Amino acid sequence: MSWDSKKRKKPTEAIGRYVGIDLGEHAPGASLIADSSGPNVLHKLFHRSQAAHRDWFRAEAELLRRQTERLSRLAPPADPPAGPPTARNEPNHTPIPEPDPAPRARGTRSLCGSATQPRPMAHGPWPPGPRERSEPFSRDFRPAPATIHPMRYIFLALSLAATATAVTPSYSAAGIVNAANGAPGPFAPNAILSLYGSGLALASQALTPDDIQGGSLPTALGYTQVFVDNYPVPLFYVSDGQINFLVPSNQSTGNATVRVAMQGNSGPVVTVTIADAAPALFSTPSGYAIATHADNSLITPDAPAHAGEIVVVYCTGLGKTQPNPDTGEIAPSAAQIVALASLTVSLGGNPLDADLIKYAGLTPGSAGLYQINLALPASPGTDPEIRLAIAGQTTPPGLKLACQ
Repeated sequence: MSWDSKKRKKPTEAIGRYVGIDLGEHAPGASLIADSSGPNVLHKLFHRSQAAHRDWFRAEAELLRRQTERLSRLAPPADPPAGPPTARNEPNHTPIPEPDPAPRARGTRSLCGSATQPRPMAHGPWPPGPRERSEPFSRDFRPAPATIHPMRYIFLALSLAATATAVTPSYSAAGIVNAANGAPGPFAPNAILSLYGSGLALASQALTPDDIQGGSLPTALGYTQVFVDNYPVPLFYVSDGQINFLVPSNQSTGNATVRVAMQGNSGPVVTVTIADAAPALFSTPSGYAIATHADNSLITPDAPAHAGEIVVVYCTGLGKTQPNPDTGEIAPSAAQIVALASLTVSLGGNPLDADLIKYAGLTPGSAGLYQINLALPASPGTDPEIRLAIAGQTTPPGLKLACQ
């Protein structure tokens, strides 16, 4: 009686994988039940697996014996005990015979005494002294009472290998910049920053809608976290070489520490400067500020803004707002910046009138993103340079607004 091919294949492969030997003629498709010429195949596999395991343990035991021998040669010889060993007062115990009166040469002492005068390990010299290579082991050699199983060594080796391959994040304060324009500090509360280095994450992972819980950004992505003043901060993106994160919205001004942790391994603690505001405009690769028309379509050289039009310019780093969101909170509604009175927008080097700034604050439905609703003057010029200034900080020159 035998199984059909569908029922034979799975158990045969499973047994082969478990035992770790080649099934040979009993590969998938052969019967697992005994035929008239021999015993049951499972019986054969059992004995073959026993032999394989017995050979493996013998090899490991021989390796362990050689390691013990090498260690014994490194240890200095110890003097024998002052008196003869004392017989233990145990029932049916044969007293230990007196040692050989003829002293053995120093450095030739065996692990357990001579073949005619065996000595337990408890009474023999330990650590054992070196012995001549030509001297064979005594037939009465007994292993140390606390014998370590060979699998312990394998487990220790795997543990040490795992520890050696652990990656520690590497970066510096110079690698922390504004995510909008790549400018160095100072930075503002609720600003989006980028941190560059190596070993920052196991794999690239960007923020997804599933990561947003309770209307707030996550503080961990792919086992990576960023701490500002030892407080975990919201993350937008992580990879081996870059992290985009959000400065806490209630961060105080002055020096602040930044630290990256990945799978329990912490990188260096670096210091950055926090100011009331540090504006930065988002831009396209072609050097134009990211802005939209009133219908939310993108302003480009092919679809430029015109005089008198209200445009929306996007930026970060405008500082605290009223009301101020919780750290990582998705802004549920508009919130005006606190330092609105000090905000200046310039086009082509000319500061605009304050009444042309219709709104400056958080973008609803986003975290760390700000917008400025701006009414263009009667003559903005063609692709004028646009710059922001607030609380003593100014955006870099060279960025243009597509206008005609």
